[in-house]
Amino acid sequence: YCQQIARDNEINFILDTITNEAIIPDENGYIAQLDLDRLKLFLNNKYSKNNTDADKLIRDCRISFSTIYSALGWDDNNGAWQYFKKFLIEGFVTLEILIDQKTNSVSGFLELDPITLQPDILTTEDGKQIFVWYQFKGESRQRIIPDSNLIYVAWNSRSPSRSNNISYVESLTRSFTMLKQLEDSQLIWNI
Repeated sequence: YCQQIARDNEINFILDTITNEAIIPDENGYIAQLDLDRLKLFLNNKYSKNNTDADKLIRDCRISFSTIYSALGWDDNNGAWQYFKKFLIEGFVTLEILIDQKTNSVSGFLELDPITLQPDILTTEDGKQIFVWYQFKGESRQRIIPDSNLIYVAWNSRSPSRSNNISYVESLTRSFTMLKQLEDSQLIWNI
């Protein structure tokens, strides 16, 4: 429903304007930067200023940030712009973190449809409870995704399995519907 409303020229213009105002690249083309000043301050207070472990940690953070930034597709074309606009329309962005088992590092992200996900708690054989997400629960293609491997951003704080999810576009529907009714009334009156 929201995608249909978002296709209207007036609503699409509003969404483009908001996205343009929210996603603003700096002079180097980055829309986000890693701020390590507080980490540096903490490490300098905890360790000596010449500590190579602290320098290595800072360097590793910068490398990891660049890797994730690229894996999200934010370094070329307008990947962040597209994610943000989609978030405004649908109210959700859900990404599965893909891990390379050989290097034990993030190899990429897979966008998932949040409607196919359902949160749950599993009890392991040793009695521990872990938070997981079922994808396609009850179907032959069912998958269990650990919570640590999922990025789930929602417009509201309610569960994805509830039907009353709200996106930015849904808040525009009433005003949009009233505007269309006024335009139709004016047209009918003029005719």
